[in-house]
Amino acid sequence: MQSVDSRLVRVKTLHELLGIGISTLWRWANEKEDFPKPIRVTRGVTLWDLEAVRTWLLRRDRLESEIRGTLSPE
Repeated sequence: MQSVDSRLVRVKTLHELLGIGISTLWRWANEKEDFPKPIRVTRGVTLWDLEAVRTWLLRRDRLESEIRGTLSPE
């Protein structure tokens, strides 16, 4: 297994880090316009930039928090 500190991670590592299935990871890559795109190295090796994924997660979590804050009763 690759180190979590590596800049580029493979599908197996990323889906485990995110706690999602491999098919969900691929669906996000194909359907979510703002999700970081994979880097195809060879036919059998695809990588993701871990920092780009972390940035996406932070932005998504911040947006969800803002939405919850505006919908919460005061």
